[in-house]
Amino acid sequence: MALSIGLAVLAVGFLRLLQGETGSTFTGNLSWIPYVICAVLVVGIAAIAVKAVSRARPRTQVRQGAGMSAAEQKITRDQIEAKLREVTGGVSDEVEGSSPRRWPSASVSSW
Repeated sequence: MALSIGLAVLAVGFLRLLQGETGSTFTGNLSWIPYVICAVLVVGIAAIAVKAVSRARPRTQVRQGAGMSAAEQKITRDQIEAKLREVTGGVSDEVEGSSPRRWPSASVSSW
């Protein structure tokens, strides 16, 4: 978005430069030439920018029969817990031998 705004401002500035600094070269029947020059310049710069952006992000191709990639695999809770045990060295915030913490249930009968 910023590139397109900058390109538009640059094109208007270049157009005014051509109209003001070329004297009587582009007057009368030739007054349309600065507009064509600016249009060609803008299209050329835009094409270079699109080519540069598309070159920076190559498209990935999915191979047939290759299975799911690492990014497409679903991660299970067991895998997460195993990784957590691996990272923390098996240390847990729970006391060994105790049952897992449970939230107290709110019952209406106690009212």
